[in-house]
Amino acid sequence: MEQIKIDTLRRREEERLERIENDRISAEREKQEREARKIRLGMTSDEVRKRWGEPKDINRTVNKYGTREQWVYPNYVYLYFEDGVLTAFQD
Repeated sequence: MEQIKIDTLRRREEERLERIENDRISAEREKQEREARKIRLGMTSDEVRKRWGEPKDINRTVNKYGTREQWVYPNYVYLYFEDGVLTAFQD
């Protein structure tokens, strides 16, 4: 009977430790996914597109100084590019 109690306690502790480890792994995975979606000034339009996908709309201005684009994403998020490089954002 005593051995059964010890085995039960050992199993419960192993299960508890496994849940803790799974929670830690899930939290780390979520952190990595959030990090993978982050954008930074200086990124190329290709890098941003890989992280955020296609914008809802692109407004483009071309003049003798280069090409400027405003990318429009849902929830009124705007990204601004100059010659394919992210220079500003508005959210």
